[in-house]
Amino acid sequence: LPHFAGVDGFFILPVDIPLIRPATLDLLISRFNGESVVYPCFQGERGHPPLIPVRCISDILEHDGSGGLQTLLERLPGTDVAVWDQGILMDADTPEDYNALNLRAATMAIGTAAEVEVLAELTMPERGVAHGRAVADIALLLGEELNRHGLALDLNLVYNSALLHDIAKGVPGHELAGSEMLKKIGFGGLSESVGLHRDACVPASGKMTEKELVCLADKLVRGTRRMTVEERFREKLQLYADDRLACAAIRERLANAMALQQLMENSTGMTVEEILLKL
Repeated sequence: LPHFAGVDGFFILPVDIPLIRPATLDLLISRFNGESVVYPCFQGERGHPPLIPVRCISDILEHDGSGGLQTLLERLPGTDVAVWDQGILMDADTPEDYNALNLRAATMAIGTAAEVEVLAELTMPERGVAHGRAVADIALLLGEELNRHGLALDLNLVYNSALLHDIAKGVPGHELAGSEMLKKIGFGGLSESVGLHRDACVPASGKMTEKELVCLADKLVRGTRRMTVEERFREKLQLYADDRLACAAIRERLANAMALQQLMENSTGMTVEEILLKL
């Protein structure tokens, strides 16, 4: 067909599936070979939009319509690509679906818990995912307690950024690298908390925000083992005992973490250890 001159493939996206992430399209294109239909899959389930080779157009035009386009495509070679985009499965068939899409549109930059779980599993080593979950569980518990004492923290932001805080671990300046990575793939709402998880100061407002909470929670976990802030930094000081400048930087970060813990305890009237007994 003349309209497809120079085109190798095309997406088909129903009008009632409006919230597909651009990063999803980029990923599908990167896996396209011009021979098979490429499908995005979220948690093992195929969704939209399929990326279809131009050579399939004649098959589509000759199709009698029975069973719809899906029946035809299932006869063709296909490649499944795991994505972290839950929107590939979200359509607007009912008022309830429409309401869910409205909520998703307002929170896409933060993502859902299911999305960040899939993203973590696809991009992070098993140990990193386990550490992220441990930090996220602590951050969520601390955040719930702060909210009970008058704050209005976004607990989805807290949990999701805590889970992904080490997404770029192993890269120099991994906290900033992770922040930039999340911006590029559509999770910009998590980027500030991830970018500051290594070190954050007490906010001028005197009220804990999501980013300070993620930083504090990270200092309460080594691997998947819970420990005190002092224990966590004692290990660092022992490791770099012969490096005077490194030890000075570590002590500064320790002071910041202890100040965050003090703010947490002043805000709730409970020690961190008392709060974490609920885990």
